[in-house]
This record gives sequence, C-alpha cells and structure tokens, in this order.
Amino acid sequence: MRFVGFLILLLASANACAAQPVPPPDAAALHVTRGKSSIVALPSDAVRLSVGDPEVADVMMIKPRELYVLGKKTGTTNLMVWTKDGNTTVLDLSVGLDVDHVRAQLRQLMPAEDKLVVDTLGDTVVLGGTVRDLATLQRLLSLGDVLGDGKKALNLVRVQTADLPTPAELAAPPSPVPLVDKPEVIRGIKRTAE
Repeated sequence: MRFVGFLILLLASANACAAQPVPPPDAAALHVTRGKSSIVALPSDAVRLSVGDPEVADVMMIKPRELYVLGKKTGTTNLMVWTKDGNTTVLDLSVGLDVDHVRAQLRQLMPAEDKLVVDTLGDTVVLGGTVRDLATLQRLLSLGDVLGDGKKALNLVRVQTADLPTPAELAAPPSPVPLVDKPEVIRGIKRTAE
C-alpha cells in the first residue's frame, strides 16, 4: 500500500515540475520523445536508480528529488527508483518519435487538410484520417518520406472524393471492349479475305 501512495505522489510531482514535466499517461508510466529530455520531480529523496535498457533512455539523478531523463532510442524499458525510506518504485518508460514536429509541418504544408492524423507505433509513423482527393494523398505520401526522417510510414489515410470507384463499381463485371479497331488486324498480322 505504501508503494501505491509513493507512486501517486511521484507521478503527481512529475506533473507539477516546472522544467519540462513528464505527464504520465497512466499510474506507472513515463513517456519521452526520442532525442529530447525531461525533468521528473520525485516526492521523496532517491538514493539510487537503475534503467533496464540504457540504450533506450539515459536517466541521471540531478538532485535527490530530481531526475533528468533523455530519450535515446525508440522503444520501452523500465526505471527503478530506490528512496531513502527504503521503498522501491518501478516505472515503465517509453521513448517515441517526435510526431508533434511532423504534425506542425503538415499543418504548415497542407493547411486545408485538417482531418489528417499523425501518430506513432513503435518506430513507425502512422498517417491516418481523410484527405480531399487522390492528388492530395499522393502529395502527402511523398511528404511522408521527407517528414518521417527516413522512418517507416504506415498509410491509413482515406480519400474523401467521389472520383474513386464505389464498391459496387469494383464488383461489377467489366464491359466488353474491342481489342483492336479493325477486326482484320490482330497483333500486327493482316488477315486477308478468303
């Protein structure tokens, strides 16, 4: 029970930290952006800490109640914090891509496309939502290579225009189309009348 109380205080303090606080999405998790750092305030003095995978994140104790967290590589790990009073807290720590930067660039380059969604799934940039037409989708996909900084991109964008075939049109059998204009000429061989 003391662990839960400590965890709630730890996360509440992280939200109140003035220098780039880390707002945890749930009771036992921290999230940082790859290549960026955050300061996490602790509710009590820490005496030791450990990061599960130091290739994913760097964590340093600046003061007994203040941690510096740097996202190094996209992925997840955990952070263990031992306090002066003998408690140990384990937090899940995830490092993700900077999608806020990509969102801002897309708003600047395509301001009329306000129904686009940009998110991440591991090391992949996920593009979703809707665009007005196929030309806009093609432009978005070519921008995705540049904005994704060489990262993988998953396209879940829908086109909102009437120039796409409907499901009924796709299911209909094709109409007969003559193969050549002149029936006496087939594949370069001229037929002669018999």
